[in-house]
Amino acid sequence: MFYLYMPLVRRLLAARVPEQEVEDMEQEVFKTAFELIENGRFEKRFHGPAFRKWLCRIVFNKVGNFRKKRERQESNSRGRTADIEEKTLLARRALEMVRPEFEPTTYEAAVQFIEGGPASEVAAALGKSVNAVYIAKSRVMKRVRAVLEKPGELGSESGFKGSSPGGES
Repeated sequence: MFYLYMPLVRRLLAARVPEQEVEDMEQEVFKTAFELIENGRFEKRFHGPAFRKWLCRIVFNKVGNFRKKRERQESNSRGRTADIEEKTLLARRALEMVRPEFEPTTYEAAVQFIEGGPASEVAAALGKSVNAVYIAKSRVMKRVRAVLEKPGELGSESGFKGSSPGGES
């Protein structure tokens, strides 16, 4: 059976799924067909190409399942990307909101370090010690987390206006 119907199954799959998936799906189709035959789920009830049509139906079901799975994966991936982008936007906004609470060099040291600058380079550029850079980052991030966790935590001492819910800033 495998040898006879393999070209048909391969042609059907090749027209519907990416090339790198054809071989794996071909094996799934024949595995399913063998399992269904063993369980008595195929009966030839009339004359004609019943087996071929039945096998094609298995192919189409496998292709449909493959496409649904891929769509779910892509949708989840887009959702995660959008979630990351939203969180990044909020974190950047919170970082800007706490800026007035810190000395300019402290804030700048924290931002440069957060953005990936090596602590030693940030320290040298701003005339601070490496330890001061770590402390600056820690203090700034503590305030950013407080703002993100409890938006009302941003007090009037921050100098930020418009922090009321629904208000424009």
